[in-house]
Amino acid sequence: MRDFSLRSVKKSASPLRLLVFGLALAAAALSHAQESLALPKDLEARCDKIFAAWDRKDGPGGVVAVMQGDDVVFKKAYGLANLENSVPNTTDTLFDIGSISKQFTAMCLLLLQEDGLLSIDDPVSKYLPGFDGLAEHKVTIRDLLTHSSGLRDMFVLMLLSGERQYTDAEVLDVLKRQRTFNFDRDTQFMYSNSGYFLAAQIVEAVSKKPLSVFAKERIFDPLGMDSTQIKDRAGMVIPDVADSYVKSGKTWIRDDKNVTAVGASGVQTCIADMAKWVANFRHNKLGKGDQHLIEEMQQPHILSDGKDSHYGLGLIITDLGGVRQVQHSGGWEAYRSMVSRFPDYDLAIITFGNGGSLLPLNGNNALAKELLADKMEPAKPERPAVALPEADLQGLVGTYQLNSDKVAVVTRLKQRLFIQVTGQARFEVFAAKKDDFFYRNIPAEVVFERDTDDKVTSATITQNDVAYKMPRIDPYVPTDDYLDSLSGTYHSDELNATIELVKSGKSLVAKVKGYRSLALAFHLKDHARSGAWSFDFDRDEKGSVTAFRIGTNRAINMVYKRIEQHGSDSEEWWVGLGARAFSPHRGSRAFRLARALLSTQEWRVGLLDDLISNSR
Repeated sequence: MRDFSLRSVKKSASPLRLLVFGLALAAAALSHAQESLALPKDLEARCDKIFAAWDRKDGPGGVVAVMQGDDVVFKKAYGLANLENSVPNTTDTLFDIGSISKQFTAMCLLLLQEDGLLSIDDPVSKYLPGFDGLAEHKVTIRDLLTHSSGLRDMFVLMLLSGERQYTDAEVLDVLKRQRTFNFDRDTQFMYSNSGYFLAAQIVEAVSKKPLSVFAKERIFDPLGMDSTQIKDRAGMVIPDVADSYVKSGKTWIRDDKNVTAVGASGVQTCIADMAKWVANFRHNKLGKGDQHLIEEMQQPHILSDGKDSHYGLGLIITDLGGVRQVQHSGGWEAYRSMVSRFPDYDLAIITFGNGGSLLPLNGNNALAKELLADKMEPAKPERPAVALPEADLQGLVGTYQLNSDKVAVVTRLKQRLFIQVTGQARFEVFAAKKDDFFYRNIPAEVVFERDTDDKVTSATITQNDVAYKMPRIDPYVPTDDYLDSLSGTYHSDELNATIELVKSGKSLVAKVKGYRSLALAFHLKDHARSGAWSFDFDRDEKGSVTAFRIGTNRAINMVYKRIEQHGSDSEEWWVGLGARAFSPHRGSRAFRLARALLSTQEWRVGLLDDLISNSR
């Protein structure tokens, strides 16, 4: 059976489409005579309405700017940059723009390529030795930049490693341990901050300068982005930066991670500087001044199966209401940001915020829809839904088996029905009539089937003319003996971390160092979930549990082996023990010495003798 995955349909790029797209880029490089766009006279009033939640004197807010051509034709600031001292945001305030930083990292690598110092199609291992997994999977720099490497996301890896405050060296150590990936390179698109973190390391390895210095010399200074810099050290003080706040109940609190992710994030900038970067896409001034740098950044990456990823180099190439849009959003701590360009109409919108809400993203698109209303395709009428009695919906609630290791769990919230397939997000479905439901924004429908006694026995999901029949099953009810057989401590060599599974009532709790405990819910034998996390248990030929594989968004199939299976004669287990014991001193000489000593049989025996002697 074809693997089931609910998703929006994206058309594959044909050679003709790619040719047309390339010609369009070339035409844009030669001439900027795009269709003129008349902005409304009440632009400020429209912005005030869209960003009304920011218009306050007791909380954070943000800034918004509208560009036509190279010029900022409107800009306005809302809310506070610093709550403690009631410092307002201004149009000169700096914000951390999160993942929008990725396009600067990509440009740095393109400049090095133009210099003849590398090719973005080179293998990563050519510049970063010691990453055996990357070498084995033949990952290229382009794979990193287009999120097609298969490398797991660094933030998930560091969370499971038990580290909340970590250095670049510690992230590199974990990434070097990765030998299994989410998928084979260039076969899928899956967003991964790890790729851009490593891209920054490549910039430094080739240029002999940190990314922050190289970007200043080759991008920020040439474009006159005088206030912009990259935060590459935790705790680094940068003047005029808005502080980051989230709402906790009725109170605002600071949201400070005190870590960095250079390459994937870290750029601090303001409206005026970002406008200079946006203008550079119209007529490149960087490097040799050739427009090919811009064209390459904006070329959507085509995966090995011919599918369009809609992602270039640090840029998302899509459309909004049928109008071509080149954009990227960002989120770091409570900073949220979005920069979107509409090249066909010489329009750009910049939104930065410091209050944790999605208003910079949603507001950016909302403003674009107002300004481009007469250029966009008419909105398709929303498919009507009917309201069903809660009793009818309750009869559908339950677990349905999709295949041997996936289930669809149907839940209800008053008069709303939701379906979540193993390993995917939860989606709301809407009733066309009794037992007949549809998804919005996804071309899929669900029909529930009943027996002669009017009892729901199965459901069928149909997507893209492919039907998946799912019999209704009773959720797996684990016995005490079954839970005991899974309980224990498990170790991941790729993360050098452990997870302890402890019986709690009629289920298990996964205890992750430095993270909240995860209560497991079993829907099938040897398959459990906890929110976005999945746990799949592996057994040997005798039926004994030997390991489990944990997965979540952007990181899947991370193997944790039962420690008993390692035994005291396993070098990996002993080295892991030493690493955990010395983890507060990771990177120090003592840490390295402990790992080296524990890798020898004599020292392990000696350590055991000392432990036994001291226990007498």
